[in-house]
Amino acid sequence: MKHMLVLLSVCMAFMFSSCAKAPPISQSDEIMRYGWFMPDEKMKVYFKGDEFIMEGVENSKLSLKGKCFTDENTITVVSESFGTVVFDYELSADKLRLSYFGRTAEFVKDTDFIDIQ
Repeated sequence: MKHMLVLLSVCMAFMFSSCAKAPPISQSDEIMRYGWFMPDEKMKVYFKGDEFIMEGVENSKLSLKGKCFTDENTITVVSESFGTVVFDYELSADKLRLSYFGRTAEFVKDTDFIDIQ
């Protein structure tokens, strides 16, 4: 009976502790963990595993999807439609700035969207 009680306690501990995800360990980890949207809500960026997804909202046809690689300064997206696209990024508090050929777009962290994969 004691063995069953111990086993049940261990199972309960694993069950309740496995729901929380560790805090981000780097800027690229934080970027990939959350969704991001433009304040005027015309564009959103998010990640599914190692896939980068940038979509326009409200009848926008703009879309970029592809496998991505991140480091401390860049997000590289390999897309079937556009080939290789490299964004420079800057993360400051809850704002993400993506730059591409001298043009910059600013996104805000979507705290309701958390990638729990």
